[in-house]
Amino acid sequence: MNIGGTLRATSLKYPDKKALIDPAQDIAMTYQQLNKRVNQLAHALLDSGVHAGDRVAVLLKNGYQYVEIAYAVAKIGAILVPLNFRLNENEIKFILKDCDPKALFLGAEFRNVIKSSLEDSTPIITIIVDEEKTEFDFRYEQFLSVSDAKEPELDVDEEDIYGILYTSGTTGIPKGVIHTHRNLIETSTRYIIEAKIVHDDHTLIVSPLFHLSGLVALFPSIIKGAKMTMMKEYKPELFLQIINDYQITFSSPVPTMINKSLEVENLNRFDFTHLRLFLYGGSTISAQTLKRSD
Repeated sequence: MNIGGTLRATSLKYPDKKALIDPAQDIAMTYQQLNKRVNQLAHALLDSGVHAGDRVAVLLKNGYQYVEIAYAVAKIGAILVPLNFRLNENEIKFILKDCDPKALFLGAEFRNVIKSSLEDSTPIITIIVDEEKTEFDFRYEQFLSVSDAKEPELDVDEEDIYGILYTSGTTGIPKGVIHTHRNLIETSTRYIIEAKIVHDDHTLIVSPLFHLSGLVALFPSIIKGAKMTMMKEYKPELFLQIINDYQITFSSPVPTMINKSLEVENLNRFDFTHLRLFLYGGSTISAQTLKRSD
């Protein structure tokens, strides 16, 4: 089994179940619809010359497009390189030179950050995600919409590399960490067991998908056929409001997010009765904070 195969399996098991909600873009889709769009994107990449082993970089905030990219890349055996949008221009330039991507999915808000990197690198197929008119190679919806929706029949092994996630470079230059399909599926399985994730769950994906904490909320939820809601970026009051409005049952915020959420005034106006678990990591959290969040 590979990451792309998990989405295909869930789309066959729960085709009409709501898979993904993106409130910021007013988008909702079923598992069947999500899998179809992922297949279209996979074929679009293949038709553009992206193949197994090629790196595909992503500089983008959370959104339904990020999920589609993460699975389309997996289905063709290419390698996902999520870029931390908080890095500065020189750090991003270093990563692009180091990983040498064949394609780049770019959020319009980061066009100026990436401009010099594209000028100094070998040609990169660039797809702009949230802009109608662009000087880049493709607009996202245009790129995806003309392609075939059938399953890409490619042999992607579980030991193949799924992604290269770069460190933040706090002790030097960013370093690429390799993750295989098997590595991430086994990690997801442990999350499913420990967090008791089931298909009736509603996961709030709030951590950025350039980070493993975001991906390990996404992958287990899709394996189990849970419903997911995306946050483009963390904002304390909005985070609590979405938990309230969408009856969220599970999320994996980092401790800083939990701390900031507890500082929001008048917490008793939010209904948390459906929320059963926050699964956190990345840093420690005080016993006092845990007690307040209980």
